[in-house]
Amino acid sequence: LLDKKPKGFLIDDSDDIDDSDDIDDSGDIDDSDDIDRDLDTELELLTMMNALTKDMMLEIDRFYITLQFELAKAMSPCIIWIPNIHNLY
Repeated sequence: LLDKKPKGFLIDDSDDIDDSDDIDDSGDIDDSDDIDRDLDTELELLTMMNALTKDMMLEIDRFYITLQFELAKAMSPCIIWIPNIHNLY
């Protein structure tokens, strides 16, 4: 007749799970407070990064304009004005 255990496998009866092995749920952590706290921290961090990004963009713009002027000053000795250059041939 049918046996409840599969043939060919050694199964120890001590491995059977019964109601006495239930896990105690009293130690579960309520994560809802942690999630809210994490979201608040994340929102604050994003706000600070956005403000930092705006300040950084202003500095980058100033640097870029200064860089263009410095580059023009460095190249100015290379620029020679030849009047009527198209008439020279």
